[in-house]
Amino acid sequence: MNPDQRNWELSKYPITDSGMMKNTFESMFKLINKPDSVIGMYNDEIPNVTTTSVTQFTLARPLFQSAYISPSVKLKFPDLAKLLENTKVPTESQNNIVELQTANKALQLKHFSKSSDFGKDLYADFVAPTLKKSLDTETWQHDGSLPSACHRQYSVKNIKSIYIEVSKTTITNPHDHAKWAVTVSSNDLVEDTNNWVCLGDINRQPHQFYRGGGTMCIMNQQLWQSFYTTIQSVEECGKIISIVTYLFKQLSFVIEIVQYVFIMNA
Repeated sequence: MNPDQRNWELSKYPITDSGMMKNTFESMFKLINKPDSVIGMYNDEIPNVTTTSVTQFTLARPLFQSAYISPSVKLKFPDLAKLLENTKVPTESQNNIVELQTANKALQLKHFSKSSDFGKDLYADFVAPTLKKSLDTETWQHDGSLPSACHRQYSVKNIKSIYIEVSKTTITNPHDHAKWAVTVSSNDLVEDTNNWVCLGDINRQPHQFYRGGGTMCIMNQQLWQSFYTTIQSVEECGKIISIVTYLFKQLSFVIEIVQYVFIMNA
């Protein structure tokens, strides 16, 4: 999948051979011990390690499991060195946006980052109002997840299932650990200059209000269409059962907050 390719395709390469993953890691490891180079890999839940708040890095602090920073870069950017050592760097802001573009200006990107102090939903309270677009979100839904949020200027709906045509596979949300979102186009598949795909590391769950993280949003019609057309069903709003579900989830949220406060003060 890339910005110039509209359809999903199965790679003919295994991830350990000549595929994307092998090439990505190989090019990264070649930077180790080279001057003026920095690399870092993080995982919010490394095997056999307790879950830690993850993390534009000082806001959303990733737990780096492997990193290298050359001595010259370490001297020039001490805060970066602290981050790679999993040391918290104080920040004044709870959230931030960095606007980026590729060298040839073919892609526009917005990186959304929030700290564990943000205390709100990344998608409904930050991404959607900023992009001024409603969203369909594919984030892992399990115990204590947020219902679709429709009673606001820009709605945020949960995707219930997706269908991958190339493999003839239907994936329901509880079995999908992905964290992506697409803007909802008012003109469906008609060309639109404001369609975004967002790829991140935060689920729509109350306890993740207090977890650092973020998402990278890319404006590209072909990428957007590739993701948007996989959506098979979404969680609609306005039904009584949605209200009941919401109340139960709010109760679960209150319990989680009480537990969080107790742990922090223990």
